[in-house]
Amino acid sequence: MKKLLVITALLIPLFMFAEVETIGYFGILSEPLNDAMKAALDLDHGVIITKVYEDTPAEKGGFENGDVIYEIDGEMIVDIDALKKVIADRPNKKVVIKFLRSGDHSKESVTLGEKEKEVFKFKLEMPDMEEMQEMLAKGKAEFKDQLENLEKEIEMLKKEIEEIKRQLQEQ
Repeated sequence: MKKLLVITALLIPLFMFAEVETIGYFGILSEPLNDAMKAALDLDHGVIITKVYEDTPAEKGGFENGDVIYEIDGEMIVDIDALKKVIADRPNKKVVIKFLRSGDHSKESVTLGEKEKEVFKFKLEMPDMEEMQEMLAKGKAEFKDQLENLEKEIEMLKKEIEEIKRQLQEQ
């Protein structure tokens, strides 16, 4: 039983839950630049837009398939993960996007949109040792009280059974 109390006390602070958070939204599909593309475009990083969705910040900003995004708000876009992170971190924010279109370097200010994303987070808050000892002592005291109450109930039931037996023998 002690093991159960200790395990319970340790696991009580551990919670896993899903949260919904708001992230930035641009509205494109993209692919990383391969080595041949980088050489042909004279770029060492960036992502190429393969689809611009309708009625999105990307479409409203005039972005087109084939544009190569290489910087947002001064942050280099080295791959798709970097693009996703920079955009996700800026919901409803105005950003400056540097890109390459038909060999020409351009920049455009765009206000990103937002969308909700469900994320799973682990939250671990361990109590300090004093709290842990208090929890264990309280659990031990409550367990002892419950055990004493159960023993009293068992004694009362034994008496009732004896009384029923006595009454049956009298009949």
